[in-house]
Amino acid sequence: MVTGAHDRTPTPAAAAASLAGAAHQSVIVQNCGHYVPLEQPGAFEAFLRREIMATRR
Repeated sequence: MVTGAHDRTPTPAAAAASLAGAAHQSVIVQNCGHYVPLEQPGAFEAFLRREIMATRR
């Protein structure tokens, strides 16, 4: 899950809690609100690349 540090819905804490026990990671992108792909496309792409590579192992 990717969320912005300034996201209001869900808050970063709520997003992290929803992944408790999940195999996937959670990333909080700084200087970002709700629309991570639009606000911080480089950080979003890096997250996707890490997740894709992790599934190929």
